[in-house]
Amino acid sequence: MGKRKCPTCKGSGTITCKHCHGTGSVGILAPTKCSRCNGLGEHSCPNCNGTGEV
Repeated sequence: MGKRKCPTCKGSGTITCKHCHGTGSVGILAPTKCSRCNGLGEHSCPNCNGTGEV
C-alpha cells in the first residue's frame, strides 16, 4: 500500500495558524508577529510533520 495524502493538511504539508487565524500577526491595537507561525500565517502540519503524506 502506497503513501496517502494527509487528511489534516490535504497533502500541502502546512496548516493555517489557529493562533493568528492565518494573518501572521496577533494583537488588535498593536499587532505583532505571531510567535506560533513566525508571521507566515501557517506552520507545519502536526500529523505529517510537513511531508504531506501519512
